[in-house]
Amino acid sequence: MSTIHSGLFMIMQRFPDNMDEIRQLYLTDQSFQVICHDYQKCTEVLANYNGTDLDIKRNDRIQNDYQELIASLEAEILELITACEQKLRSDQSLQSTIKGLKNVVSD
Repeated sequence: MSTIHSGLFMIMQRFPDNMDEIRQLYLTDQSFQVICHDYQKCTEVLANYNGTDLDIKRNDRIQNDYQELIASLEAEILELITACEQKLRSDQSLQSTIKGLKNVVSD
């Protein structure tokens, strides 16, 4: 039985309309796997950060830093998803063209 990496699961929850592309990226792109891991760690740190530091400004800065890092990772994820979508469309178009050519040749 295979298990889903929790970072991958979190990204699928964040971008539910792109699950196919996300799965494809995770299976084929090692750097995407690293991004999934980084995304998981950042979101966990932010979720569990309780601001125990007595310096309120420092607490706010730490939270803002993690929020910015998460936003940056999400932007990178969206870029990769867009590139994957374009590749999948291109592959489908190519397959359709090849199928059409086979039909022409066989007629």
